Amino acid sequence: MCDQRIIRFLGVGVHDGNVLNGPGPVWVELKRRGYEVTVCLQKGYSAADSYRNKSSVHRLLGSLDVRCFERFPEAGFLSCYNAVVSAMSPLSYSMETNVAGFCNGYARYSKRPLFVVEDTVSARRNGSWSDFVSDHDRVKALYAPVSANGHVGCREVVVGPMVMNRWRGVNVEELARTARQKLGISDAPVLYFSPSPEKEGGEAFVKLATLIKDDRGTKVPDNAVFLLNRHRRELTQPVEGNGQRYAWGQRILMQAGFRVIDNSPEFGDIGQGDIRCIMPECRPPDFLTYPEMLVVTHGNGVAVSFFSTDVLMVAPHLPGIAPVLWLDEELGGAVLLREKHMKCFADLHAVIQPTRNESLMSAIGIGFGRTGARSVYCTALSKAFPFPTSDPVQTICDDILRQMD
Repeated sequence: MCDQRIIRFLGVGVHDGNVLNGPGPVWVELKRRGYEVTVCLQKGYSAADSYRNKSSVHRLLGSLDVRCFERFPEAGFLSCYNAVVSAMSPLSYSMETNVAGFCNGYARYSKRPLFVVEDTVSARRNGSWSDFVSDHDRVKALYAPVSANGHVGCREVVVGPMVMNRWRGVNVEELARTARQKLGISDAPVLYFSPSPEKEGGEAFVKLATLIKDDRGTKVPDNAVFLLNRHRRELTQPVEGNGQRYAWGQRILMQAGFRVIDNSPEFGDIGQGDIRCIMPECRPPDFLTYPEMLVVTHGNGVAVSFFSTDVLMVAPHLPGIAPVLWLDEELGGAVLLREKHMKCFADLHAVIQPTRNESLMSAIGIGFGRTGARSVYCTALSKAFPFPTSDPVQTICDDILRQMD
């Protein structure tokens, strides 16, 4: 029999990024405040793999009661918990949405308050989550990194990007300087590309490499350094052909005379017989951390992606960083349309979001300062995305506990 005097929370997650940059820190803070927290991770996906391998998810959740299931046991499992705090992974069906259904009374006795935490812009459009958040009664509160234009549905509480907590007190300019020292690139301009873990990610890299090769010396400086960071999810969920695509794209750039650095730390131990390995000529002298990869573009470079957390969520808030969200209709735009059913990030209106080759190269030219518009762009970003002054974790926990009173 459960002791009903104790508030017990159930956390649910599937993908590591959605957990780490979403509800994960909230679960830890609820535990720190003295509440009981059990976390369920879905086997076969990156959050459970990271926990099992004692990687980033384990480092975050090591103090909690964590259980890994192939599927959620049953609605009755919720009977000893007072509320659910869930991640919002991009799957049409997952343990997250399965539990969300139970919370909403698919089984009468399992009805529980459901709180969801967006790790990134428009995560509410992931999979079948849009069905839950569009209804006022199905989600108790949605904690969002930015305010969604025209959101109609459950209560939205805008708390700022969770990932920005890592940047409190960080001197961006100094971090950029030390990152450049680690790579030995002095003041060379840098193009940082962080693809998503789909076929389109590898295809986009080859296309970008070709565009840069053809543009050398115009919008792309002759001495530019190309910094690649492949998504770690491709280690656990490989994409057929992407190993060859990344290798080919790097060769295109090297043949054009650019220095290429494959700063994909999770791929560093893969042997040379594996097509996914880091080529010796592209291996960095020392791997940069995720923050360093982004800020190495500070003041003299551009960060390009279509679904990377650092480029999508962090870059607009940091001084001197020029992000570009590349939404080519067949590549990044296709992934965005498939996963979130939209053509651009309307809630990131100040961020450059090119769809065509010409507009992409113009945006890259801005990032490299070739058009004189870089400082204007960064100033516009800082006005649209001021650094969050409050800790979103504390705000979320305070709000959840108020709702539980």
